[in-house]
Amino acid sequence: KGESVVEFVKSTHLEQIGQFLSSFHKMTKNKKHDNLSSFGKSQLKVMIEKTANKAFKEEFDCLKIELKNDGIIHGDLFLDNATFCEDKLTCVFDFSDACEGDFIFDLAVVALSWCSNKEEINILLNAYDRDIKLDDFIVYLRYASLYYCVKRHLTNRDYDNIIFKNKFIDLI
Repeated sequence: KGESVVEFVKSTHLEQIGQFLSSFHKMTKNKKHDNLSSFGKSQLKVMIEKTANKAFKEEFDCLKIELKNDGIIHGDLFLDNATFCEDKLTCVFDFSDACEGDFIFDLAVVALSWCSNKEEINILLNAYDRDIKLDDFIVYLRYASLYYCVKRHLTNRDYDNIIFKNKFIDLI
């Protein structure tokens, strides 16, 4: 039951999706999956080379991030992959991109889609795990933004709304 939140994300939605992802990651910690991760740096580098986009390459080259393999991640928990009924999370679906990966990257994908400013990101982070600091999270957010911009570019889809510097001006 329910509908996806596509226009106005409330703090209660952020809290619930953060709590869901935290629970999901606790259940899948150190678990293996048959799907190979497509979210790693080597895969992203190949994708960027296919685009021949200078801005993508420059962003990639300046990102200092080491992704971990924590367990199974959703990988694509954008707004349209969850439903709410009367502001209560009722379903999370579309696990087709699920694979082994970095839990904080997975959380950054959620922030990329669900959040539009620093305050909303802090609500999400606190719901997921109060020990994650915004300053440490920004590099994951930039990486997730780059990954999905490149992926959308390669499939001729619009990506302007998820470019890090356009979307999160208050974090720069």
